[in-house]
Amino acid sequence: MSIREIIQRNQRVCGAVAGVAVLAALGVSMRSLSGSEQPPRVERVFYSDDDGATYFVDNVDGLPPFDHDGKPAVRAHVFRCGHGGDAFVGYLEKVDDVTRAKLEQMRQAGILMREPNGVVPIDIAMLRDNGCLYKSPKVPADKWVKNGQPGADDIQHVKCPHTPSNAGDPDEILP
Repeated sequence: MSIREIIQRNQRVCGAVAGVAVLAALGVSMRSLSGSEQPPRVERVFYSDDDGATYFVDNVDGLPPFDHDGKPAVRAHVFRCGHGGDAFVGYLEKVDDVTRAKLEQMRQAGILMREPNGVVPIDIAMLRDNGCLYKSPKVPADKWVKNGQPGADDIQHVKCPHTPSNAGDPDEILP
């Protein structure tokens, strides 16, 4: 009996076997495309205590604003245009007073702000995101914009300075 005859007599079984083989191949492909490696865990980020004129590195778990040498420090998102461009602070970030108080209470109660693998629990991430305030450097101190409010996305969409019409998207860099 030839293979053709076996397939014709057992079409349903052969169809099921072929379907399982296709699904298995898709599963292997998806797994290899997604990669098994986790992105690197971010431990340190940039902060600024002078409205973005300069910046320094500290632990990612800082809850800005926090005291740094007697001045309030906020998160500084630092960018670079091209491979050889100068780094610059694109925008500043802090949490509002209500969110800060809630997060501090949670910390004091022993609630983890990050899992041991570096993942921020969804409830903590949502609380932080909802309480985030953003501002461009050198903009008056009373011009912080709350996440989700008009203008917040514009602040976070940083363009390369010193280029025609500020064309091009810079890359955010980490320490």
